[in-house]
Amino acid sequence: MNEYDPWLAYQRIRKNNTAIIDYVCSQYGITGKGKQLMTLRTYGALQKGFDSNPEQWDPILEKYGQGAITDANSYLSGLRSKIRNARSAWKSYEFTNKLHDEKERSVFFADQILNRTYPSQSFDVYGVNSQADDPSWKCRSNFLSRYSSHEVRVPLSWNSTVYQKNIEVVHSGKGPRFILQAKERMIERLNEDNISAYKCKALYVYNGRLEGEDLWVLKGSGYSANVIACGEDFLMTERLLQRRVRKAVMAAMELET
Repeated sequence: MNEYDPWLAYQRIRKNNTAIIDYVCSQYGITGKGKQLMTLRTYGALQKGFDSNPEQWDPILEKYGQGAITDANSYLSGLRSKIRNARSAWKSYEFTNKLHDEKERSVFFADQILNRTYPSQSFDVYGVNSQADDPSWKCRSNFLSRYSSHEVRVPLSWNSTVYQKNIEVVHSGKGPRFILQAKERMIERLNEDNISAYKCKALYVYNGRLEGEDLWVLKGSGYSANVIACGEDFLMTERLLQRRVRKAVMAAMELET
């Protein structure tokens, strides 16, 4: 049994219904914008079209009668509606599939990173239910310990907005931080120096408890490796990144000598 393909279904319906619309209109001598008018669903719009172009429509209405043209309009507008519905179904299917794949990638990579970053803890990672939902986390153990179990729900776009940006784990003076959510901020003076800025929600483990904090993450690109700095205060984080960039530049110059 062949799998249903909404793209092929849309193409087939569009081709067949457009051919029928063209044929019916040709039988009534309806051409140009008249064909578009004949596929409108409201009688008021149809009547307005008749009145706005009497040179085209008066001879047709006189020959076939307004009742026949109205009946043809009802039939043809139904055919056009089926084309629109088929297109909507294809677009919806395409979007849902992409979203589903992105969600699976986000959950898979986030699960791998979390359990690798905090090996003494146990994490079950899920995707949020919709793009409008906020990410979340909670401890599932009755007693907090070094080996607590946690549930984490990541954004559906975590793969593309965090993992593919290479900022999934950043290191602060207090230890590693898992980036749960990142929203890129376009700051021209930084972007000109190949520096990307992200406002992030980060997670970390403290005494068996999973805690959250807001962080700035700045990433400098164009070096032998990405140069990253993080912190709660933006200006302090920027200064830290600048120091690390200078260090990376000096290291690159030493390798060249």
